[in-house]
Amino acid sequence: MAQLEDEAAMLATRRDGVATERQSAVASNLSQEDLTAALGQFDPAWDALYPAEQARIVELLIDQVEIDSQAGMLTVTFHPTGFKALAAEVAREARP
Repeated sequence: MAQLEDEAAMLATRRDGVATERQSAVASNLSQEDLTAALGQFDPAWDALYPAEQARIVELLIDQVEIDSQAGMLTVTFHPTGFKALAAEVAREARP
């Protein structure tokens, strides 16, 4: 049983490492211009969106939220491609 737990822990560590490397690789493809454009046009439009559309955008951007009540910390992990996808949507909608 202990061997299975050790293997599971090793696999979880490996999975986390691969996920982190993937996020770094994908995030490096997001330019500052893409992010600035998306966020610059995003804020004024937020209040005009229906709640379902707001929820869709939050799900597009945020991968995970962790709360550590003992430490008083909130950690937000963003989808590595979320901002780029939002920027692409905004760019498509801004075209005449």
